Amino acid sequence: MSMYELWLALNIVYELALVHMPTLIILVVAIGFLFGIAAVKGSPAWGKGFRLGLAGGVVVTIAGFFFVPAMIDSSIGDLNYWVDWANLLAVAAGFGAAAAVLLWPIGAMFCSHD
Repeated sequence: MSMYELWLALNIVYELALVHMPTLIILVVAIGFLFGIAAVKGSPAWGKGFRLGLAGGVVVTIAGFFFVPAMIDSSIGDLNYWVDWANLLAVAAGFGAAAAVLLWPIGAMFCSHD
């Protein structure tokens, strides 16, 4: 990977973050809210909740890998360069990570400590 390709990829992520800043702020607030509720609720099962969050994140990542190209009027067949594939995987993993972090406190609240 050349320095130009790395800079280009980082620039794309930065510009996307700027465009979607309100959504990112809402996401961070929702994550904080869910973790706060889980902590106040009593004795959450953080370990079991983490497993649920991780499983949900994997499912969302796999789904994102196939649905993200369609969301931008593209297709997997249009990916010709390894950087395209890396970017697709990174975006899908980002969606999966967001889902995992949102599902973790929810799972912790509703899983038992068995």
